[in-house]
Amino acid sequence: MRKLVFPCLVLLLALPAAALAGRNSPGDGTLSVKDGVGTVKLDLRGALIMRCGRCNVLIDDPVTGDGEVVAYGWDVQRDVGGTKTLYINRDKTDMRLRLIGGTFSARVTGSKVNISAVGKGSVVLMADPTAENPGVYSIDDEGAQPLPLPRTKFQLGTSG
Repeated sequence: MRKLVFPCLVLLLALPAAALAGRNSPGDGTLSVKDGVGTVKLDLRGALIMRCGRCNVLIDDPVTGDGEVVAYGWDVQRDVGGTKTLYINRDKTDMRLRLIGGTFSARVTGSKVNISAVGKGSVVLMADPTAENPGVYSIDDEGAQPLPLPRTKFQLGTSG
């Protein structure tokens, strides 16, 4: 009986890691933004986890049922037509948003923007020109760089 306990324990620990590893498709890219001040626009098939201070977040989730938007801490939520929802956070407490799976667009404008995203698509970054410290970003775990000014577009992930 003791001989079975250790292999079963190892299997139980390995299963969640294997399940999570299988979710990323080959060629997925990653984006990380830390303490951003400006605008981040994503058009992705993948996942987004974020929080922000004072900010506006416009989400377009065009395919019903292919992903789920969960948002907390917003002051105002508005349906702005079709598949678009605007979340506004005017308070100093952080708003948090999670969008896992599917195709979506997200435009985040504000301060204290922290984003982790994975998937395939395009990303547009632009620092607020009045910000002393616009925050940093990293794509595919390359070194952190200041949010760019002027507006800069990147491709996230590769086909395959």
